[in-house]
This record gives sequence, C-alpha cells and structure tokens, in this order.
Amino acid sequence: MYFGFLLALSFGAVSHLYSQPYQGRLVDAESSSPIGYGQILTSDSSVVMPDEGGRFEVFVPQISVYSLGYLSQEITLIDGVINEIELVANPVLLSEVIVQRLVSEINLQEYAGAFGYLSVKALENEDRSIIANALNSQPGIYMHSGALNTNRITVRGIGARTPFSTNKVRAYFGDVPLTDGVGETTIEDIDMSAIGEVTVFKGPNSSIYGAGLGGAIQLQPVRLQPGTRRLYGEFGAGSYGLSRANLAYAVGTEQHELNVSYLIQTSDGYRDNNEFERNGIQLMAAWHRPKASYRLMTYYVNQFAEIPSSLNEDDYLNDPRKAAFTWGAAQGHEDYDKLIAGITSDHDLSARSSLRTTVYTQWRDANEPRPFNILDEDVLGYGLRSRYLYEMGEGTTVNAGFEAYQDRYDWQTYENLYQDFPGQGSVQGDLLNQFSEDRSFFNIFGEVGHSLSQQWQLTGGFNINRTRHVLDDQVNTGTADQSGEYSFDWNVSPRISIAYSTADATIYANASHGFSPPSLEETLAPDGTLNPDIQPETGWSYEVGTRGSLFSQRLSYDISLYTMRIRNLLVAQRVAEDQFVGINTGSTTHNGLEVGIHTLLWSKRSSTGQLRVNGSINDFTFKEFVDEDNDFSGNDLTGVPTSQWSMSLDLSFLRSFYGRLEFLSIGEMPITDSNSIYSDSYRLINTILGWKGSIWDFLGIDVSYRVNNLLDERYASMLAVNAGSFGGSAPRYYYPGLPIFHQVSVRFTMEW
Repeated sequence: MYFGFLLALSFGAVSHLYSQPYQGRLVDAESSSPIGYGQILTSDSSVVMPDEGGRFEVFVPQISVYSLGYLSQEITLIDGVINEIELVANPVLLSEVIVQRLVSEINLQEYAGAFGYLSVKALENEDRSIIANALNSQPGIYMHSGALNTNRITVRGIGARTPFSTNKVRAYFGDVPLTDGVGETTIEDIDMSAIGEVTVFKGPNSSIYGAGLGGAIQLQPVRLQPGTRRLYGEFGAGSYGLSRANLAYAVGTEQHELNVSYLIQTSDGYRDNNEFERNGIQLMAAWHRPKASYRLMTYYVNQFAEIPSSLNEDDYLNDPRKAAFTWGAAQGHEDYDKLIAGITSDHDLSARSSLRTTVYTQWRDANEPRPFNILDEDVLGYGLRSRYLYEMGEGTTVNAGFEAYQDRYDWQTYENLYQDFPGQGSVQGDLLNQFSEDRSFFNIFGEVGHSLSQQWQLTGGFNINRTRHVLDDQVNTGTADQSGEYSFDWNVSPRISIAYSTADATIYANASHGFSPPSLEETLAPDGTLNPDIQPETGWSYEVGTRGSLFSQRLSYDISLYTMRIRNLLVAQRVAEDQFVGINTGSTTHNGLEVGIHTLLWSKRSSTGQLRVNGSINDFTFKEFVDEDNDFSGNDLTGVPTSQWSMSLDLSFLRSFYGRLEFLSIGEMPITDSNSIYSDSYRLINTILGWKGSIWDFLGIDVSYRVNNLLDERYASMLAVNAGSFGGSAPRYYYPGLPIFHQVSVRFTMEW
C-alpha cells in the first residue's frame, strides 16, 4: 500500500510536470483592474494564489475562484489562451464598489450621501421586462407602473404629483442625459438588457446633477472588457403574450471597443387595449489613446403601446382586465420613434488634471390618439456637458463644469372622431391647436473636496441654473393667442458635506439645496395665458447617515435619516380632461428613515446564501397647503407609500444552480389631498430558479424560470392622484397590477 501511494504521488507529479498549464487572470468586472489577491481552488484540491497582476497557472481546467469583496465563481478554463476572469463585486461589501459618477469616480463606501445601487449581478436576476421591480427594491425609491409605457418614479416623495410621467428626477444613460427640456424623464425606453448597472443618488446633489429635488439616476450601459470578443443572446417568454429577445455582438481591444445589439419586446397585455411592441438598436464604440479616449453611444427605439388608462374603484375590484371605456373605444395608443446619441471625450491634460466633454442630441417623433384629441409631437434637442477635474495635491480636488441644453418641441392637436366611426378606433379630424416651444437651461456647477485628515473629508459645491421657455401659438390670434416667454431668475443651489471614514465604516452629514422648475404647460393659467407669478419648487435637504461592515465583512449596513422642506409646492390642477395647469400652493415636509442590510449567510465551495433587507419609513406631509379654499395642511402627501420594505434571499448551490426569493411590502398611499381615500397596502412574493453552466468550454448558457406575484395578490401598481370626474362618471384612480405572472428566459454567451 505504501509503495502504491508513492507511485501514485510520483505519477501525479510527473503528469503535472509534462502537462500544459492553464493560464488565467483575475480582473474587476467594472474597472478591468487586476485583482492580486484571493484563492483559486482546483478540482484536484490544489490551492493557487494569483500574483500582483492577477495572473495564475493551474494544471486542471475546473476551478473555483474566491476573492474578498467579490462573488465566488465556478470556471472551466480554456486551453491555449489567457482566461480573463471578471469578478463581480459582492453587493454585501460596498467598500469594494467603485462607480463612475457623471464627473469622476467615487468609492461608494466613502460617499457622503444616500444612494441606491444595483450591480450587474443584481440586475441579471431581476424581472427583465421592466425596471420597476429592481428600483422598488431600493429604500426611498418607488416606481408606479401602470403599463410598460406608463410609469412614474418618485424619490423620497419627490415627483409623486406628476400625472403620467417622471419629473424632478434627472437621469443619464452613460454620459448622455435622458431628461428633456422640461425635466421629464423616461428611463423605461431603455431595455433592461442594455443596462449594466444602476446608481440612484437620492436628494438634491446640487453640485453636479442639476440640483433636482429628487436627485439623479445613472444608468451605465453594458461594457466589454479589453481583449474579448463576444456574441450574446437573450430570449424570453411570459404570461399575457410577453416575448423578449436581445442579440448582441461585441469586440474589445486595448485600443478599440464595439458593441452592437438589437432588442425587441412585445406583449399582448393583461388588460384590453394593452398591446405593446418595442424595437431598439444600440451602438457603442470607443477609441482609446495614451492620454485621450472617445466614446460614442447611440440608442434608437421604435415603440407602439396601447393605453388602457386607469379604472374607477368598481371596475378595479370587479373587472380589472377592462380598459377605461373611452380609451378602449378610441383604441388610444402612443406610437413613436426616439433617438438619443452622444460623443464623450476624455483628455488627460496633465498628471493632475483632466477634461471630459459630452456632446449629445435627443430626437422624438410621436403620435398619440386620445379620446379627447389626437396629439402629434416632434422634439429635437441638443446639448453640451463639460467638466474639468484638477487634483491640487494635499488631499484637495476641484471639479467644475457646465451643461447647456436646448430643444424645440412642436406639437399639434386634432379632433378625434372615433365616436362618429364606431369600432374603427381613432379617426383624425380638424386641427385644434398648433404650438412650438423653445425650451432651454444652462447649469454651472463646481465642487471642492478636501481631506482634513486621513479619515475626515469635507466637500462643498454649488449649482447655478437658468431656465427659459418660449411658447409660439401658431393658430390662435388676438386675446386667444397663448404666445409668450417665461424665464426664471438665476437659481443658486449650494451643498456641503462632511464624512469620517475608517476601514470598516463611514459616518456622514450633508446639507443641500435643490429646485425643480415647472414645465411650460404648468406655467399657463386656466385661460391659456402665461402666469408670471408661478415659481419653481425649492427646498433644503438635511441628512445624516452611516454605512459599513461587521463580522469580518460578512454583514454590511447602510442607514440614513433625512428631512426635506419644500417651498412653492407645484400642484397640477386638472381643469379639463386633457388640460392641467400648475399653481404654487404651499409647502411640504419630507422626513424619512432608510435602512439597508446585506449579509452573507454562508459561503462554501458548492453553495452560498445571501440575504438583503431594505426598508424605508416615510413621514411626508403638507406643511401648508390651501387649494381653492380647502385647507389640507397637516395631511399626508399623496401618491407615496407610508412604508416600503423589500427582502431577497439569493442562493447558489450544486455549483451551477441559483435561486432568489423576493418579498416586497408597500404601505398604503393617500390618493386625494383630502386624505379621504387611501390605496390598500400590498405584499408581493417573487421567485426565480435558474441554471448557469457552459458547453464546449466557450459557450455559456443561463436558463431561468421566474414567477412574479406568486400568491396572486390584488393591488394597484399605479395611482392617478386627485383624478377628476367628468361627465358624471366616477373618478378613475387605479391602475391594476399584474396577477401571478410567469417568465422563462434563456441566455447564451460565446466568447473567444
């Protein structure tokens, strides 16, 4: 026996001596920087450590990779090449996550403010048909979703009173803004397959984000690592006729990147008059030079979506699949083409200074038949954003820049003669109105960060904004002519923050000012003339918080406590079925507590378990609010849940299988300013089970099955706050959420 053991040992040593080694390199999936620490465990129980450049050699292809701060991976190496293994940051350990802001890179652990972060790994296991489920898992962020094309995002209660879209929250796709000249944002146009990660900076981070009261959402496009060529496909099908497909080809070298993808999503819809189809094409290219790089991003979408609209309480409870009667009879829908594009250049001016400049454009051509009229729209906008970063030394960094944007919005309304042609849907009649709007803004921002010591960081910043609207009425004359110009005075919004950071924790405090101007339509008085007295919403936000890790980084926490005071509250009053006007009616107070806890329950060679719990408790009230002799002071703010909790349990087991169990609890929401009607609270359970592996070494396969609303809960996924009643009909407050919903997805990746 002893001789046999020596013979086997000698044979193993000789086989390793003469076999060809497999080579690999560990890199960060986001920054591509090498990871020079961790362990590589081989299938023959050998343990190998990478060098400082992340390189290693082993003699068997099957390995498991473990590195502090990153998710473990099971890998099958390819012979004859250097296998570049991209490690994804463990969401439990924020200290390892570095994201690219719109102006510079930051370590999220040390950031002196609240944020929501969704990594590449987190998004892969989310509902890929719409981003609402992913955003609603983050504390303080709630996305109303009436349909795939009808959504409203609120951040800490800001934006809750916008009727049918997202306002007062800026958004960017890479470096290209998604927000138009009146502050409206439509991130749901971006297919989930095109998004690499999401960061939501909550509150008026006024120094660099335009000082919007709700903050900013940054979507990062999917990126390819240098030295990789990849063919990617994603195909999915689900309940109510849902189908999705994404086919992408990408190639990356040290000098060039190219990523081209085609995306399509269709659905028959849960409700009547609810069909949906979106076709998208994304093109990204990059050129890298020693001291400069250039990046092109274009995203084109063609979308057709029928609109079932909201329901009254009786229909919501008893016949939720029906469309609102007039919208169904008119076969109301929206049909549009949209393009966003931008070129970003980065230049290293010296060892301490750099310049980033983005030139971008937005174009949209839309047609929307509604029961009350047919709207035809054309928007063409263009802008320039530039920032200068200078490291002065001794822990001081200066960041300054500007953003200028202008668009022209041409729109006409026509009679809708659908009642004269029963069963044919909308029929265009005579011209009713024709307008042109020139909308522009100019931001100047600056930020100075100074390290008072190794642990203390002080940051001060400002944003200066000028907004201008010009309306040209091309039909009406005389006293009916609505033409006019409206501009706001220069608005100065300062920000100051201080943070104390150690290896395991950060404590911070900040104070920031923000503002949100009204849209041009909100500046119109009920008689159609411009109201010169209307003012932007303004307010101060005060926040304290802490984030860090415990128990050898097996548990991370993120806690923030804030208060916001908003003045000149803008209220959209509905004066007709198709007309809203804005008025300043008082002030609101937004108090909230947000908590996030991520913990690694266990981590073994064949299985891992992670638990994430996020929650927010909201106390949003009207401080002073008198509207048409009705005093609503002290009432709860409409359209925002009183509390919001999410929990997810992520599992990986038997090397290739994975699963997630999600729980979402949304508190009741006031629907009317009088607080006489509240929506019911609701709880959703979602689950996903999948298998991820490889075939023939170079072909990766990911198959998953997802069930949303497992217990078939009835709930309102969007509310039309303060909905009016016209023609004697009951107010239509409710957009019914989807009942139990099944999805199957297959993804493949070929890299060579």
